Amino acid sequence: MTSLKLPAFLTVVNDWDVRAIPADAGIATGQLATQIFLSSQADHENTVMKAHYAAGTWTHWHSHPLGQTLYILSGVCLVQREGGGIFRANAGDVVWLAPDEMHRHGATDDEPMSYLSIQGVKHGTYSRWRESSRTPECAGVV
Repeated sequence: MTSLKLPAFLTVVNDWDVRAIPADAGIATGQLATQIFLSSQADHENTVMKAHYAAGTWTHWHSHPLGQTLYILSGVCLVQREGGGIFRANAGDVVWLAPDEMHRHGATDDEPMSYLSIQGVKHGTYSRWRESSRTPECAGVV
């Protein structure tokens, strides 16, 4: 569900009205589903979604042209910026990823994880994807 612009007026989107859809196989190492609550392709608007990760699932390396904010809803979110260590964010924590900061995030091997994310749109996109994250140097981290 991608629209060209956000709604023009106050809008309430109920969680139970938005079906979780499996993410494309090319963006994660395991099971990942997303609920897109608000979506836009217009510059400087935001896309808002909830992501649900199965235990042990990581996204592939990616970035966001205007940055990304994660609010962890459940489980433990593991977050890594390219060339850096892995940070743990628990339910209730907020993670900020700077514009164009190459990173990945995932769930621990022990439990699933969910977050709400907000990311801005620039040049019609809110993310840029790279290769797989499950390389030998980062398999089985935690």
